[in-house]
Amino acid sequence: MSTTETKTLLPGPPREFLESPTYLLKRLGMKAKRRTMDALDPTGLSPYHHDVLALLEEEPSETQAMIAGALGFDRSHLVGLLDELEEAKLIERRRDPDDRRRHVVSLTPAGKTKLAELRAIVTAFEDEFLAPLDAEQRAMLATLLRALARRNDPACGKPVDRRSNKRGERRSSRRSRSARPQIRGRSGSSSSSSRRGAPASSTAPSFPVDGGRIAVAGVNQSLAKESA
Repeated sequence: MSTTETKTLLPGPPREFLESPTYLLKRLGMKAKRRTMDALDPTGLSPYHHDVLALLEEEPSETQAMIAGALGFDRSHLVGLLDELEEAKLIERRRDPDDRRRHVVSLTPAGKTKLAELRAIVTAFEDEFLAPLDAEQRAMLATLLRALARRNDPACGKPVDRRSNKRGERRSSRRSRSARPQIRGRSGSSSSSSRRGAPASSTAPSFPVDGGRIAVAGVNQSLAKESA
């Protein structure tokens, strides 16, 4: 009597995909993201909130634009995340003293406590997810992934000094506020003398344009060739 063995085959991707490193990275990345979200769900926060809090711990005071750029978040998405974090009193937003149009975001003491909680959850998840690998293999995997990230994701390249960038951004903001357009007459001299009380010239001021000058007082709109 012959015995018929029934084997249950689990559905899976084609073998060629299982031999593709990029496919495995994509598939494992999606699973890691989903399981991280599940692990953090009891806290009421997501990996996106964790990203923001971790960045603010590294750099205690960031503008919303810099957070979006550093994390690769859409700005409208980031605003929603910041609203939720602020409502939970984990961050605070205040006007940038160097530019009142911008908000500076910083971590609160409660935010630091919550970040430690999130970090412990994520570390426990990583230990479980990477269980088949020993410490040496994990270190090698991290090294290889960083090499790939530096090659394919510019944001993961050389670490950026955000403090330096922020100082430059603020200097630029101050310069833009203090700059004043310089109006020159046909003789090329500055019109600032009229502001000091000197009689104003009856000649309409003009700005340089390609190939000549154009009067701005509404009297003469014709182009006059600039002298060499």
